[in-house]
Amino acid sequence: MNIRLTTAIVMGLVGAAFAGPTNLVQTVTYNGETVTMRLTRQNLRGSYFELWVQNTNGTYTAVTPVEERSYLGTVDEYPDAGIRDSTGQWCFPW
Repeated sequence: MNIRLTTAIVMGLVGAAFAGPTNLVQTVTYNGETVTMRLTRQNLRGSYFELWVQNTNGTYTAVTPVEERSYLGTVDEYPDAGIRDSTGQWCFPW
């Protein structure tokens, strides 16, 4: 399963202006294979997270970002899949 495709699908599911549900279960078909993703919303922003936009004159203005919409999860059909750090330790699922 292509990670970029999965990310794009999840981003499209969640929408642009709201935090979205705490949990999502979504089936995705790609290249004839259907998989089930079980996702949980995660706050990936640090305590000092800020969002700035560049104005047409080149200056920056701080804006209030929309609520967190990042998700991590598992794929039922690939139970051994996960995220490992640079040392090989499992980071997700935890």
